[in-house]
Amino acid sequence: YFVLDARARPRVLLVTGDGAASAAFYMGKAIEATEAQSGFAVDRTTADQVDDRPDLSSYAAVVVLGSGGLDKRGADALADATSRGTGLVVVAGPTIDATRFTSLLPPSLPITIGPRSSPEVPLSLAATDVRHPVFAALGSEPGLLGSVRFVQIASVPDRDASVLARFSNGTPALVELRHQGGRVLVLASDVAN
Repeated sequence: YFVLDARARPRVLLVTGDGAASAAFYMGKAIEATEAQSGFAVDRTTADQVDDRPDLSSYAAVVVLGSGGLDKRGADALADATSRGTGLVVVAGPTIDATRFTSLLPPSLPITIGPRSSPEVPLSLAATDVRHPVFAALGSEPGLLGSVRFVQIASVPDRDASVLARFSNGTPALVELRHQGGRVLVLASDVAN
């Protein structure tokens, strides 16, 4: 017996740095939980080994959860894969060294992540473009995002970007940038918040 029309599952690469192992575990489980709907396969690597991957552009998306150990070659590999159509998701949590990470990226990939702060009260999140594919998994319930609370956020400028979601204080929470053939999403907090 053999299977006809077996389709390869799109792959997602999770990139971690120092201290991001638990975030990668939960992010991987969340992506794998969508298996019945979209069939993603999850691979993992560390930031210092990004440029050791033979072809990052073979991934549907690369999710950067930590940047410790990332060097110029690794940042260039991320930018190259994104220019070829691979989605790049940057999670601006505590394991992203924002200044170093953004300085390593080529000028053609203008990601800016400002300092992290703790708001006086936890913030919620609201989608500003519920039709965007990133919110498709929520179906008719995009308001569910409002139940998540954020106690640490990073400043993410919305210049040259589309704001897909905002925190309850009005600051951008999720922005999308275009980079040649690909898209970049920047989440202004971490996933373990």
